[in-house]
Amino acid sequence: MSKELSFNRSVNFTETVDIILNSGANSVHLTGEPGVGKTAIQNVLVERTGYRKVYIDGPNTDVGQSGMPIPNHATRTLDFYPADYYGLHLDEPQVIMIDEWTKTDDYVRNTLHPLLHERRLGTFELHPNTIVFTTGNMDGDGVGDYAKAHTRNRQTWLTYMKPTASEWLVWASNAGVASEILAWVKEYPHCLASYMDGGQKENPYIFNPTDASQTAFVSPRSLFKASHWVTIRDRITENSLIATLDGTIGISASRDLQAYISLADQLPTSESIEKSPDTAPVPSSPAAQCILAFKAVSVCARDTFATWLRYIKRMPKETQAVFVNTILENRVKKDWVLVHPAFVTWARENQYMFSGLKG
Repeated sequence: MSKELSFNRSVNFTETVDIILNSGANSVHLTGEPGVGKTAIQNVLVERTGYRKVYIDGPNTDVGQSGMPIPNHATRTLDFYPADYYGLHLDEPQVIMIDEWTKTDDYVRNTLHPLLHERRLGTFELHPNTIVFTTGNMDGDGVGDYAKAHTRNRQTWLTYMKPTASEWLVWASNAGVASEILAWVKEYPHCLASYMDGGQKENPYIFNPTDASQTAFVSPRSLFKASHWVTIRDRITENSLIATLDGTIGISASRDLQAYISLADQLPTSESIEKSPDTAPVPSSPAAQCILAFKAVSVCARDTFATWLRYIKRMPKETQAVFVNTILENRVKKDWVLVHPAFVTWARENQYMFSGLKG
């Protein structure tokens, strides 16, 4: 068993962002399972800071892509010219991420090492506010990651915790993931469990480093990719949909998700609900109601919110809570929802549910 599995305390998404934002001159390395969202953290850091984004794909980077020595004929010496992409000549703060750092060739790694500790590349120093971090998989994942002692010693190594289903659902709703997938994950939260958790040996959905035959599995990344196939299923055959989902999230997850897709295909359309919220059919299945609640969050706008809420109010309080909680987690819609007359009225009528709401 790797030391990471035995001793390292894990940090979640919020903790990771806070740590890196306050890392100062320290470089942080994130190690975690495949597809858990390590790479996506860079976008959050750029959004929070406004700094320039510099993404370095470690295994596919060559030494020459970082910079090269150029003759200085006046001094008869060589000057180092960094690559324009790195933006070191701009003297502005950046968020530099070296992805798959622990799969990067040693020759390239040695060239990039000064970014981590000395905070320079060649003779060009980083802006004082520049953030540098790297990512990779865990030793126990068995996907070819390693790092020598002098590399580890230059950084703070963190084990990045796989998001729980509830944490991922907040992100996924904001990212526009298909409502069928959101409802399935809500019903089957163990699909986002970690192989490091207890009692997951028989979990058919998740990444299993001991299963050499595993070709696809459920992860935050693969669920996002699966959302595309679910969304465009009307353009391909049913067999094609099943095949693409098999190859994206694994056969077990693909087959179970089919039931939710079949349900969704039988639900009333958005147009029929918006045209007649009082008479549009309301499904009796809790799974179908959950799909509609997530769909409502995705499609409703300020001018149709009251209509959708009117329809959702015909369903059980649990489904109403899914709709309200989810839309209050939506970064774009939350502000206008909180002051919308229809929401204010609903909230007044359902004050007892406020403990479960995220306002």
